[in-house]
Parts: sequence; structure tokens; C-alpha cells
Amino acid sequence: MSSLQYPDRVKQYSTSTGAGDIAFSATIPGFNAFSTIGSAPFPYEIHAIDGSGIPTGQWETGIGKISGGNLIRIAPDASSSGSVPLSFSAGTKVVSLCIPSTATAGMRRANTTYYVRPGGSNSNSGLVNDDGGAFLTIQHALNVAAADMIISGSSDVSIYVETGSYAEYLVLPQILRAGSGRPKIVGNGSGPTDVVVRAVSAEYCGDWILQYFSIANVEAVSNYNALQVGRGASLECNAMDFGSAGTGRHVFVRDGGRVLCSDYTVGGGGKSHIKAEAGGSFVFSGSVITFTASATFSEAVVQCLTGAGHVELTGVSFDVSTYSATVTGKRYDINGNGVCNTGGGGASFVPGTVAGTTATGGQYM
Repeated sequence: MSSLQYPDRVKQYSTSTGAGDIAFSATIPGFNAFSTIGSAPFPYEIHAIDGSGIPTGQWETGIGKISGGNLIRIAPDASSSGSVPLSFSAGTKVVSLCIPSTATAGMRRANTTYYVRPGGSNSNSGLVNDDGGAFLTIQHALNVAAADMIISGSSDVSIYVETGSYAEYLVLPQILRAGSGRPKIVGNGSGPTDVVVRAVSAEYCGDWILQYFSIANVEAVSNYNALQVGRGASLECNAMDFGSAGTGRHVFVRDGGRVLCSDYTVGGGGKSHIKAEAGGSFVFSGSVITFTASATFSEAVVQCLTGAGHVELTGVSFDVSTYSATVTGKRYDINGNGVCNTGGGGASFVPGTVAGTTATGGQYM
């Protein structure tokens, strides 16, 4: 599903200068005026001409929209000088609604940022960070990005989410990649608990980044997991918070999935905090996991189960004292050739009130 419009044969002259909005003058004979199209964004092309109608070499392409009768260059992408938006010299320009190379087959190349706000609308372009331009839901932004975007080179596509509680169960889509860039969802950055979703599922979707988010209130649906990654997907999580997982788990990684986490906080319990099975791998790359509230886990805090589930906790400490938190339940359950590596942390390294167990080839190191 695309957020862009592509009406046929829209072309006008302009004499605007500088890097601001483009005002239109005459409509080129045989073409339609920009006033005949709607308010949805579209791909544009601008090129300057001399008195004989020959291009001078100044040009720009990008994504724009019509507001107040003018072309608003909301996402200029490329220009003759390499910088955007281009500052046009005096003279006549031809402004066209077209499909530039950066929108070939309905796709645009990153870097591009989509915005989501509680006051936004899914009929907006998603390209402007205000209520008139941002999307309303994160899942809609994910779907539009997957339909409209190809990541080329080392660029990224980002979905920036403003403060709010979004009652969404997100499913990460696969985004086409022609380079090393990565898709990512970013909360507003002032704190991980300022942006809340209910669950995130990542399967068959490639390599994503998730940061400054809280995943909480997942108990609204029975047996959902806050973060579920599998079937070859990879997810890097930075500055996260895990609230109550209800009847599910905070992190469930399986079937060759991989989760890489930096420092994060835990504010509630569930069946388990981390469960890895069937080749799933959880790797902690930070220094501390902080419990901000007491939590009870009905199965175990850490589970490494059938099919060589792997949890790597070397170099980490569990902080339960800063917020006077109590962690209740079995420390760990390792079986079916699963491995939990604590770097020699010892039997009491993982917090809990019941001793952990290993069986059937399971290893706790």
C-alpha cells in the first residue's frame, strides 16, 4: 500500500527562487495544473530552463505536496548540486509530477523518516512530524515503509514515534535491502517508558533495530509474548523497558531468530523473562538489567530449552536493589541441549527465589 499519488500529465512553470516553497505560474499547454490534484504527497521533478526552453542544468527531485497553492518540498531527495533542497537561481523552471529514479516501481530509497503521533492520521503522508503530517499508528507506518521503500547503500529507514501509549501488536515486515542500511523504530528518546506498545513480533523480516520503547500491557491477549523473534529474523534492542507480560513472556526467541539487547529495565513479570529454543539466541551486550518493580515468573526467569536455545549473559549484572524489587520464581530452567552462559556467575547469578535446574544436556555456565 503506497501513500503517494501519481496523477498523469501534471506540469507547470514557476519563477520561484531559493530553497523554499515553489509558486506556480502558467500551466504548460496540454498538461494539467497542480491545483487539480489532491493534497496527498507525490514525487516531483523541477528543472530550470533558459529563454529557449533548454535545460540549464539546475534540477531537483523529491517528494512534495500542495499547500496554499504552492509546492511544499517535504522530502527533497536529489539535485544537480548534490545538496537538498536546491537553491534555485532566477529564471523559469518546469515543475512536473513524475516518477524519478528514487521512486521507481513505487519505491523510494532511504534515508527516509516516517513519523507517528497520537494526533496524527493514517491518511497523512507520514513524512512531517506534526499532527497534519504524521501517521496515527505504528503498524500503518511499518506497512507503508515496506511498500514504498528500498534501502540502498548504508542508509536507513526510520519510524520515529512520539510520546504516547499505542495499543498495538506490531508485526515487523520485510523491507527490501540493496545495501547495509537497516530499518528501525525509534521512540522519542527521553525515556523508554514514554512510548508504549503491547507486543512486537518479528519473523521472516530481516534485520531490525528497536530503541527507546516499552513493551507492556501484553496481557490484553492471553499467551502473547511481549517480544517474539524467530524464523531467521534479527532484532537489536537498545534502551528498552519490559512491563508486565501477563500470561506470556518478555522475550521469546526461537527457530534461528536472534535478539541483541543493551541495558534495559524490567517492570513486571510473566511466564519467563527470556525463553530461547530451537536455535534461538538471546545475547546481552550491555552491563546491567534493572528491575524497576517486583516481578513474579511462573516458569523461570531464564529458559534455554529443546533444540539448543542459547542465552548469553556474560558481563551483565542484575540490579534489584535500586528500586527495592523482588524477583520471585525459579532462576533458570536449562534442558534439551540449551545453554545459558553467565561467564561463571554462579548458581545465584540470575535473580529468583527458587534454585535453577539443568537436564537432558542443558548447560548453565
